[in-house]
Amino acid sequence: MKSKYDMIITDGAQEDINQYIEIIIHTCDEPQTAKKYYDALYNELRRIEKYPKANAIIHNNSFPYGINVRRADFNKTAVLYTVNGHTVYVHRVFYRLYRFRLSAANGNVHRVMV
Repeated sequence: MKSKYDMIITDGAQEDINQYIEIIIHTCDEPQTAKKYYDALYNELRRIEKYPKANAIIHNNSFPYGINVRRADFNKTAVLYTVNGHTVYVHRVFYRLYRFRLSAANGNVHRVMV
């Protein structure tokens, strides 16, 4: 059954995914682990696409994506996304080694090592 929502993965989210996969493959020398993570992530994204309102809106957020930012957590990863009409916008994908904060100077979200 086709989802009633479309999904757009933003450049920032795709960059997050690519960077993490590269770390697993090249720094950790674990290409099989990278494939498993990639597959699990895209299964989670398909779940979000099918049931985007299953995750609660983050209250008191200061993200530049609007007031209806949602967070899906899986495998030590946080997926930040919004729902606008019938479209799900995936904004960022953060692995647990990072926490994120909003830059007051320019409104960008930055990852900071924990």
